[in-house]
Amino acid sequence: MNVTPGAISQLLAKLEQQQYIVRSINPKSRREIFVTLGKKGTDLYQAYEKVDQKIVDKYYSKLSPGVIDQFEYAVNKLHAIVRSEKGSDYDGLE
Repeated sequence: MNVTPGAISQLLAKLEQQQYIVRSINPKSRREIFVTLGKKGTDLYQAYEKVDQKIVDKYYSKLSPGVIDQFEYAVNKLHAIVRSEKGSDYDGLE
């Protein structure tokens, strides 16, 4: 992603200060840090889940099973292509 460790650390510190994440040291390996959702992060995720469910209920539920299968197949194929070309073209997606 072409981001320095220092930039990531600053971003995580800001997210932690705003209670979106919680950082904790792995007791088995002090060099590892666990990052989990904080109070605001959990609230935001739950709000996203509600919106996502509304989209499914309103739009995807109107698709036939065959169309859903085709859509899933296409998304999986696209995902495989992106993963196989991760090195050079992936950087251009930023």
